[in-house]
Amino acid sequence: MSPELVKKGSYIGSKADIWAMGVVMYLMMVGSLPFRASNEPELHRLISTGKYRYREDTISAGAKKMISQMLQISPDSRPSAK
Repeated sequence: MSPELVKKGSYIGSKADIWAMGVVMYLMMVGSLPFRASNEPELHRLISTGKYRYREDTISAGAKKMISQMLQISPDSRPSAK
């Protein structure tokens, strides 16, 4: 879930979808989810603050840049599908 969904606020579907695509891209490239916690409140805190790390150095700089753009906390800062 995107930060705006975690916070139960209003959201724009296309912007939340870009976040979800960033999570999927991270999963495909790293092999694990970017936000992992032992309980739901901690998971929500990580998502809401955008705290994640790359566990492997095998990801190209371009891929890291694209994922980081997609996983912006502010929906307005995320790229569009175009």
